[in-house]
Amino acid sequence: MNECPVCGKGGVDEAAAQCPQCHADLECFALLDALHEEAPASPPDGQVPNRASGPVRELLGDGGSSHAPRSRWRWVVLGVGLALSMLLAVLVTQILVLRQLSSGPPAAAQTQEADSTAAALQAMVGEIAPLVRRLETLEGQLRDLGAEQAKTLDQVTAASRQVAQVAALVQGGRDEPARPPTPGAPDRETAPGREKAPEPALHHHLRPDETLWSIAKRYYGHGWLYPVLIEQNPGLGVYHGGVGMLSLFADPARALDLYRQITPPGAEGRLFRYQVQPGDDWHGLARRFLGRPRRAPELIALNPGSDLAPGSRILIPLE
Repeated sequence: MNECPVCGKGGVDEAAAQCPQCHADLECFALLDALHEEAPASPPDGQVPNRASGPVRELLGDGGSSHAPRSRWRWVVLGVGLALSMLLAVLVTQILVLRQLSSGPPAAAQTQEADSTAAALQAMVGEIAPLVRRLETLEGQLRDLGAEQAKTLDQVTAASRQVAQVAALVQGGRDEPARPPTPGAPDRETAPGREKAPEPALHHHLRPDETLWSIAKRYYGHGWLYPVLIEQNPGLGVYHGGVGMLSLFADPARALDLYRQITPPGAEGRLFRYQVQPGDDWHGLARRFLGRPRRAPELIALNPGSDLAPGSRILIPLE
């Protein structure tokens, strides 16, 4: 068979089961041709053949005519092939539709999920934006509050200094009863040889388990004011301070003023200006303030040209 009986395509392989163009079942047509060839060409002994029996009867039915031309078979085969082709086309269409339907919902679900995620992110951004603005406002308020606190601290320091001065005057007045001023005599506050009233002081017994930081925090309110203790008590050091009685200011504001005097500008918390005492040497100072005598070259490099003259000032790093 070289030609498809349905679409007429030529060059079809005889062993092919379907037409490559219309997908018609060629095996069915080959079976029909084989049945037609098996029928006898002429009845024997002049008898009329009974074509209503066997496979032909099944195809034609009880009322089929045995004298139908061969072209009638062609039309029957053509109808069957067209029906099969239409059925195959419908099946292919249904398969394609089912595939599209099966692949459609996941994509739609992913799109819906992406939309919901985007909406959630936008809502989160909308909630975070006011918080960011609020934080910026709080930052500005804290900055202003810090400036106000610094100003208040200066005012408190000045007031404390005035109170200390008044207390010193009151203490001096108690030591000597007041006398009416003598006409022509100089005022006792400005009289030559008048000694200044002693500044109120406190005393603390230093124990081995204490640190200068803890003592400064206890009496002055801040541990970083401990260089004031070293300035007030010559011979004291950060390391190997020993035990003994320490002298302290009764007024914390006085300690803050002294700290500013012995600290170089811009080096707060890093350096302080130590007053050299008789008998000081580089190794001893390194042992007292840096913990190890072998660190003496660090102090020498920080104070070039210093000969450790008593009363002079050298820079000591704070650790």
